[in-house]
Amino acid sequence: MIFKKRQRPLTVQKLEALVRRLPENHPKRPLVEKDLVKRLAGYRGEKAVDFHLMDVPNKQSLILHDLRLKASSHYFQLDTIILTQTFILLLEIKNISGTLYFDENFQQMIRTYNEKETAFPDPLLQIQRQEKQLANWLVEQHLSVLPIKSYIIISNPATIIKTSPRNYRIKDRIMHAANLPNKWATLEQMYLEEKAEWKEIKKLARSLLKKDTPLVTDVLGNYSIPISDILTGVFCSTCLHSMMERKKGSWYCPLCLSKEKDAHLQALQDYYLLIDSSIMNRQCRDFLHVSSDSVARKLLIAMNIPFSGTNKGRVYHFFEGKNDNG
Repeated sequence: MIFKKRQRPLTVQKLEALVRRLPENHPKRPLVEKDLVKRLAGYRGEKAVDFHLMDVPNKQSLILHDLRLKASSHYFQLDTIILTQTFILLLEIKNISGTLYFDENFQQMIRTYNEKETAFPDPLLQIQRQEKQLANWLVEQHLSVLPIKSYIIISNPATIIKTSPRNYRIKDRIMHAANLPNKWATLEQMYLEEKAEWKEIKKLARSLLKKDTPLVTDVLGNYSIPISDILTGVFCSTCLHSMMERKKGSWYCPLCLSKEKDAHLQALQDYYLLIDSSIMNRQCRDFLHVSSDSVARKLLIAMNIPFSGTNKGRVYHFFEGKNDNG
């Protein structure tokens, strides 16, 4: 059973908003677009593995995606964790094209793509560290400790995996996503003894979900982009960056003449992703290019989001919690 679904990463959403809101000739735009392509490739690779997880018997298992947990003074990330009464399975997903050679002598992964070699840290060291971090986290939380197994999953079926003949650890720890159901069947035969009751497994899943702390990034700060560089206004979804105008309760595009009722919602979502998790009437008017404070107030109230303060001091909160950029 899927206990926590895989969602579009917040960092991807922020980068998409940044691409929408950067001028075409902005000097940082190529870098932002490149990073977005990489992030999207990783997300799509994870979604591809989820397809194969559908073939894994899940009657007595709980699957959680994209967890970020705090261990002592630092955080660690888990792509996918599967809880059963006999073992815990960790999956670290890699969406990498080309030929991957795992060098056991220097503990590195070498990717050959378009006749170019690139070295990466050994992902086996990564999952070994994740196993230890999770085991320590379970002890800190006073939760049942089950045997932990972990694998590197290569999501791209066209990727070639190579290593030296004597590197036996690769065969047991790294695989293409299509082999996941077969590996699951092997694990079920290996771990037959129930180490925990089902109610304990559900308690563990709830604890993982409660302690999950998604990474919140300040993308403008990361790229040293001032807020003044961000394009404001309501974009037309038909002709993209053409600015829409507010007329008679709707948004009109002067270029393609299309009409939209809620075009401002994407603009305010971009404001939340890039600038702040709360907004005042004046800031709303400036960002949407609306002159009337009553129109801005109606748009914000219609979103049915929490607010604090009164009159001109009222603040509308897109997200109740820590400021994304704070």
